[in-house]
Amino acid sequence: MKFILKINGSENSNAEFVGWTPVKCSLTIDGYSGETPMPVTITPEHKNKNGRIDLYHDNATSAIPVPEIKHDFQNANELTFYVAGKFGHESVAEIVEGKVVGKDTFIYVKSDKSDLELEKEIMVRVRRNANKLEQAEMTNFLEAFVRLNNENTKKEYQNNYSNYPKKLLGEIVLMHTYDAIWEIHQRTSFHPWHRIFNLHLERELQTEIPEVTIPYWKFDEKADRVFTPFFIGETEKSDDPNSATEYKQPKFNMMNPLINYIQNTAWGPLTRAYGNRDPKLQNTFGQNNGDVLTEEDIVEKGPISFEEWSKKEEFESHNPAHNVFTGDVADAGKDPIDPLFFMMHSNVDRLWAKWQYKNNRFDTSLIETYPYIGNYIGKRGKAWVDEWKQNASPQNIQRFNAEGFIRQTNKDIGNYLDDTLWPWDLDTADSRPMRKYNTIFDPEFGEGNVPEIEISFPKSPTSNFPDGPITVRSTIDYQDRLRNKVPLGFDYDDIPYFDNDRKHSAVIAHVENPNKNRFEMNIEKHNQSLAELINKNNDLNVRLNAVSSIDQTSETFIDNILNIIADSNEPSDLRSELINKMVQAKRANNFFPSRASSFFNQLRGLLKDNNRKLRFQAIGILASNEDPVVQDFLVSEIKKGKSDFVSIPEAIFFLRKSPKPQHSELFLELFKQSNNIDVKKAAIKGLGNDPGSLEFLEKVVLDDSEDFKVREAGALSIHNLNHELMNDLAAEIIAKPEPGEGIKLFRSTTPNPDEVDFKAGLLNMLRFTGDINALKDNEELKSSLREVESPSTQNKANFKTSLEAFTAIRTEESTILEQMAKELLARIESNSNE
Repeated sequence: MKFILKINGSENSNAEFVGWTPVKCSLTIDGYSGETPMPVTITPEHKNKNGRIDLYHDNATSAIPVPEIKHDFQNANELTFYVAGKFGHESVAEIVEGKVVGKDTFIYVKSDKSDLELEKEIMVRVRRNANKLEQAEMTNFLEAFVRLNNENTKKEYQNNYSNYPKKLLGEIVLMHTYDAIWEIHQRTSFHPWHRIFNLHLERELQTEIPEVTIPYWKFDEKADRVFTPFFIGETEKSDDPNSATEYKQPKFNMMNPLINYIQNTAWGPLTRAYGNRDPKLQNTFGQNNGDVLTEEDIVEKGPISFEEWSKKEEFESHNPAHNVFTGDVADAGKDPIDPLFFMMHSNVDRLWAKWQYKNNRFDTSLIETYPYIGNYIGKRGKAWVDEWKQNASPQNIQRFNAEGFIRQTNKDIGNYLDDTLWPWDLDTADSRPMRKYNTIFDPEFGEGNVPEIEISFPKSPTSNFPDGPITVRSTIDYQDRLRNKVPLGFDYDDIPYFDNDRKHSAVIAHVENPNKNRFEMNIEKHNQSLAELINKNNDLNVRLNAVSSIDQTSETFIDNILNIIADSNEPSDLRSELINKMVQAKRANNFFPSRASSFFNQLRGLLKDNNRKLRFQAIGILASNEDPVVQDFLVSEIKKGKSDFVSIPEAIFFLRKSPKPQHSELFLELFKQSNNIDVKKAAIKGLGNDPGSLEFLEKVVLDDSEDFKVREAGALSIHNLNHELMNDLAAEIIAKPEPGEGIKLFRSTTPNPDEVDFKAGLLNMLRFTGDINALKDNEELKSSLREVESPSTQNKANFKTSLEAFTAIRTEESTILEQMAKELLARIESNSNE
């Protein structure tokens, strides 16, 4: 006989995860005849770590935990009960001997009359504050994210787009492109849509590493453990006059999985910098207009009806949080390439969940929970567009249709409770209004720059959601508090399920916010500030300060800042700030589409401006928007060999923001002709999206005479194109003895930090994306790793990457290289012992 205990309806180990929401369990005995009494006792146990669970007879929010459950199987051959994490006692995942370990609790089943027993391991898995994660948890999240960038797409896409998904992560990212902005922003469906988008990614992450959830970046607290090289990247200030300010890249430690990702994302190299406040060092957000509101203002003092609250959170928390930064995470339509985006939206969703909990907003029959009931019954697709054209004024047609761009509103499809959410579960191919990705016409690819993604929502062994079409309604009661039997399968560390835990949560009674309608335009203040902005006689600081008090969603704002940007006699600092505001308007101002052409024309006029900051803002924004004018300009400057406006490495960097096949030949020629290491390195990075360059890149990586920084760039490019090939090359290079006096891995006893960086990067690839099973019999590789794992004192002193080059390392401290070798070896040997 044996006990069979099913969690979430399954014996699968990937189903052994719970949050605060109770999960149904069923217990039976295989081989029991029922002829004699069979009393058993079930108790919740733990492994003396953080995780704790409770048992319940019922899953109502009023249920009380029980210390044990007793049952005699002679009376009933199946026992049903519920298990949930004890609020405040979530499990903490760690890496032990190369494996992710998180199941630190278990259900113990013991027969009262025999030796029959069972221990069913469980992890209390909830979304947690990113700033409180252990290093192993940070690494697990990033590793799972990077692994998705190596998975094939769910659907095949023809290469007739300027950008189409090549990897599963890219497929998810391109669900959020610019053509979807009005489908998923500035509508009450904003929060429901992003709840599902985040959950979609999280479920895919959990297929890679089941212990992972998407942590949240809490906007109103400093995040000193988040914006570091070991996690989401050390993020620099954006106003450094010596670099392309708006397009800096975050810096990562060689042990960070994102090292293998940031150079070749779906939109080129990952870029990010912060603007006025450093989220690492301070509480980033204050009380000025344009700042992100605190959690207290959003949740405890916010409006009590969802339509008001949703608008407030989107405009006064979500939007300003994006606008803390420059680069990709601030660029609507491209922002999901940065994993920070999902951490931001985990917090956005948490704020909604917390507001729901405080105000009891789960019942969709109440208009305060969601205002747009029923479903959209109007026309769709081309018929919708034709009707819209007939009813719209000539002025509106010019504004919103001149570029083939149609804006949706609250009263269009996708915003009613029973509407399906795009792009999941579409009824027909034309079930949404016609869109296009980019407002700039691309002469090569036409209007269809990015394909519409139609991707099925991933199943999960821990939840039966979705049990039907994914609608707005299906997103709201995420914990299944109303017991409709469809929980979404996630919880937050600070939002309980059971009423008994309310006293332990941070949620307090509602306090009316005197500024609750602050997102609505104050006409008097708006007009006064607008007058201060456009008055050229005012001091520069007065004009800059006026910007934050103007309603940035208004038509007058966008038109006046365009006039100032176009005036070359205006101060460059003011024009630069207003260019940033125009980029932000792409997300929040529904007049942006009609002004986009004018804005981009103004930017084209700045390509050769004497002010470097304005020039690079213009180049960066246009390059990110796939503008053919800036691409021609950059190619021309490269071919000149010397430019007064942009260096060759910088020009290549910006061309990579919208990779084109025709640029590969130029990059290849540059590499062969130049002796400049920076140019060669940039050219090699530029080949990272060209499958036709694989053979050449392989020669570069294996060339012992080539500069290590160039070889490192080549390795990253190959890894993007074919990670299996690059992992094979990495194993070959590490296993092959270097000629010289040093240990097997290095050519001398005092290796150059660039060589250490290169070898550490190869270890990183094998550690996070390598086929560990294929490495277990590679004795030469393991021999090299052991030499590094347990070095002599002399060797250890020289195992310094460029990050450690100026650091005194004591004998008892592990270098990055040692840590990488040790962890990779642990993974290989752990796999070998299975």
